[in-house]
Amino acid sequence: MKKIFLIVVIFALALITLGCSSHIDKSYSGINNEIKEKSLNYMIEKITLSKGFQALDPSVEILDKTNNLKLLANIGLIESSGVRIDKITKTQNTINIFVSSLQEEGKTQLAVPKVVLELRDTIDEKIENLKFNIINQNYDLIPLKFNKDQILDKIYTDFKIEPNSIPEVTLGKLRNQIYWNIIFTNIFDKENRESPLINFNIKVDALTGTVLSSTKEPISTYIDNGILLDYIPNSYLLYKQSHAENNMDYEALWIYDLEKEEQNKLYSSKAKIQSAQFSPDGKWASIIEKVEDKTDLYLISIQEKIAYKINPDSYLHPKLMKWKDNKTLIFINMKNGYSNFLTYDLDKNEAKQIFKTDKNVDSFDIYGDMILFTEPRQDLTNKNIYIYDGGNKYSDGNKSIKIGEGFKISFLNDEKIIYLKNLEVENKNIFYIFDLNENKFEYKIDKNIANYMKLSKDEFIIIEQNTHNKDYTLYKFNNLEKTITPYAKINNDKLFYDSAKEKGYISTHLPYDRDEMSIIYAVDLSKSDVVNNKN
Repeated sequence: MKKIFLIVVIFALALITLGCSSHIDKSYSGINNEIKEKSLNYMIEKITLSKGFQALDPSVEILDKTNNLKLLANIGLIESSGVRIDKITKTQNTINIFVSSLQEEGKTQLAVPKVVLELRDTIDEKIENLKFNIINQNYDLIPLKFNKDQILDKIYTDFKIEPNSIPEVTLGKLRNQIYWNIIFTNIFDKENRESPLINFNIKVDALTGTVLSSTKEPISTYIDNGILLDYIPNSYLLYKQSHAENNMDYEALWIYDLEKEEQNKLYSSKAKIQSAQFSPDGKWASIIEKVEDKTDLYLISIQEKIAYKINPDSYLHPKLMKWKDNKTLIFINMKNGYSNFLTYDLDKNEAKQIFKTDKNVDSFDIYGDMILFTEPRQDLTNKNIYIYDGGNKYSDGNKSIKIGEGFKISFLNDEKIIYLKNLEVENKNIFYIFDLNENKFEYKIDKNIANYMKLSKDEFIIIEQNTHNKDYTLYKFNNLEKTITPYAKINNDKLFYDSAKEKGYISTHLPYDRDEMSIIYAVDLSKSDVVNNKN
């Protein structure tokens, strides 16, 4: 009996011991399965209040994963004077960033805080498996119906405007109403052909998308359809139009009187009008027109509206021309692989050759008896620049000499020339003034220059192509003082400038016109002043 009792006691003790051992294992296993939150060391590199407003929701982007993780935390749209990172923790594969909003009196604003930071602790998980949380400690995110890109797309569609530059966009708050304030300058209005360019200001409720106010300011005046060819400052425009009538194509040359604001047809032809220029006194217009592979040169009396063919029969391919003075026209004829420079005397009604070169001349300028010209280089923007003066000072006898490489050449005076030079690596064109006597650069404008115009011997218009926009900045350059002043924003680099009326005359194809018809319009440059418009 005692043995049986002893066996029962031993068996019971064994069961108790076994039961205790199972509970410990379970308890240990439970501790291992608990989710642990680990604090991470970090360093703040930069905190900014962004007003780009493209992305309004919280997000985290990995900037660098080569060593320690470098992160860009986009906090989301809030109203604050700044933010503070309170702590960063890690739970399994999730990194939590705890953020507090700062509310310094008088400095709060609507913005998207962005924080660049670096984690100092090693992260063992694979980068692609990481998740991020931005945990707001003391603020609420501001929900908007439209972000910046969405509200702009809506405005373009609803108001039928065609932007060619980035507008100025701000997010404002008046009492409890949050609104987008958007300023467009120098944009096309699809519904207003009589004033195709406008400035446009609009306010839109950011929570509902409702338009609160809008103002269109016309800054241009339609003149006519056509393509501008030449201009007498403050007096006349010379332009051409293309027509089709009774299955026949023809072109017409027109003059527009800027003072009287009226146009008159000067000439029409079944041939293509390749180029046309006023004589300096405005009494004549010279025309090069082309039929198939043949070109002809004509003079037209502005008063009589009668055209006279002036190129000799032995010179059948005039391709470039320029007036030397009121009575002398210089033109280039291509013959047997040579560029022949000829001069036509209006009083004597005769043409004679003054210079011949084996270079394929594609542009030239004249100053007295000096000739400056360029020859293309295959697939390159910069061309070879040559000068000829009959051996008087710069050239070698009847031969021209090369003085550099560039394009858009012109004489400044008898000792200096101007041209643009393309820097292929930087993808921009530099404006140079070159001293012929010293054989070196005297001055340069280190901007991306698309075009320039001489207003006088000391004053220029410089047109810079803007980097991120499809527009241009117009500068006034004083060569004596070597000062350059931004003046206006324009949407075309080919412009005739009217200093008396502060206007620019432009011809362009409207970007939304399926017929691709070119129109001519005057732009009020005073309303496109870069001082007043910051976009």
